[in-house]
Amino acid sequence: MEAQEYTADYWKDKYEASETRRLELEALVLYYEEQFRLYKHRQFGASSEKTPIADQLCLFGEYVDEQTAVGAEEKYEVITYKRRKARRKRADDFSRLSVDCINVHEIPEGERICPKCGGPAHKITTIIHKTVKIIPAKAVIAEDHQDVYGCRNCEKNSDSVPIINAQCQSL
Repeated sequence: MEAQEYTADYWKDKYEASETRRLELEALVLYYEEQFRLYKHRQFGASSEKTPIADQLCLFGEYVDEQTAVGAEEKYEVITYKRRKARRKRADDFSRLSVDCINVHEIPEGERICPKCGGPAHKITTIIHKTVKIIPAKAVIAEDHQDVYGCRNCEKNSDSVPIINAQCQSL
């Protein structure tokens, strides 16, 4: 094999070809960077067609100076206001409804006996169960009153007091 001799013209042509290719690649990189910037702007940029006034071209191809842009922005007045949030409570809504006492659950007099000592049981309190019933075009609160009994003898003489609730059929 014979060694090929490279002349100065060969190296000059090689250099010019590589320089041309380098310039083409630089232009291609700039093109792709611009495409990437435009893609990002379409994806994450402002969706309206508004552009800053300073960047807009005038009718004759000149940029608007910043003083004109500031003057244009001052023509509009910004009006803001605050609105109070409405606070409502469930109790306020139910206060307007009528109340019907449906059932009163009591233990008959003969059965008010303490299961521990056999003494008479007295009424301690009344438990009220409220239910909202919606009748077409009318809402009513229905209350069931359930009496709770305890023994006075056990209250005085014992360390524990049995509590007896009346049976409630609606619960």
